[in-house]
Amino acid sequence: SPRGSAVAEAARESLVWSRALFTDLARDLGVTDPEALARQLVMLYDGALISSRMDQDLDAATTARTAVGALMDAAKRRPRRTSR
Repeated sequence: SPRGSAVAEAARESLVWSRALFTDLARDLGVTDPEALARQLVMLYDGALISSRMDQDLDAATTARTAVGALMDAAKRRPRRTSR
């Protein structure tokens, strides 16, 4: 879709909303870098959507969920930075 089109704008708004949601959830988990985890989660989310649609992969969501669990476990194990 051309830049500035209604479709491009809707896609951008969806990305902004998804990234904000995942950032808030990651922050609630107390991870060190919630923005980085959110970017990873958005990529998995988008990839699962595309894979389920284009590849007809009925297991895409389950596969993504397994990867999300591993990312969240790794992010929670990192020591939290303390601000002074």
